This record gives sequence, structure tokens and C-alpha cells, in this order.
Amino acid sequence: MDQFSIIIWLNFHLTNTYDRHIEHSQLDENTLYNRTFNKPQSIEEKVIENDTVTTIIREIWKLPIPQNRRVYMKVVDEFTYSQIARIEKADRSVIKRSVDAGIKKLQKKLKNFYFTDNI
Repeated sequence: MDQFSIIIWLNFHLTNTYDRHIEHSQLDENTLYNRTFNKPQSIEEKVIENDTVTTIIREIWKLPIPQNRRVYMKVVDEFTYSQIARIEKADRSVIKRSVDAGIKKLQKKLKNFYFTDNI
């Protein structure tokens, strides 16, 4: 069996096991709604997402020292510019400029990956 076949088999088996468990335990309106509109990710999607996140974080830490810390807080920890400014004891505009410049550098480095604008 090649790697792709194994992934497909695992995905089918795990999804099937999960579905059977749900069928026998609880099947209410919330569960039906979630299963309809919040489709679970496939194993391939999870692997790709995990690899992409790891690559982005690795590239963040390659930025210059104050900038990498600020970009990490903005992107990963989802802090606001004001929160980062309070932590760093710096002006909010300085933090915003630093983070924005760091994100532009990341976009150039990661142009081969899918990069969303909602960072």
C-alpha cells in the first residue's frame, strides 16, 4: 500500500468509527447542525495545515529579535497592537509599523504557501 492509500484508508476508518459512535450516542439538533455545516477536516488537510503553521512559525523566529517577538504575539497569540505595546512598553504606532513590516517580510518569504490577509 502506498502512502496515499494508507491516508485514505485511515481517514475512512476514523470517520466511520466516529460516525457510528455518534449515531449510537447522541443525535440531536446541535449535532446534526454541526455535522452539516462544520465538516471535519480530512487527514490530508490537517497534515497540510500543520505543516503550513509550522513553516510560518519557523519563519517568524528568523525575523530580527524585537520584530519576531512582536509578529509572534500578533499572529499566533492574536494580541492587539495596544496589548503588544503595553507588554513591550513602546508606542502603539511603533509596534504596528514593526509588525506590519515583519508580516510583509513573511509574505515575501512564504510566497509559495497560501497566505491569508487576515493576520
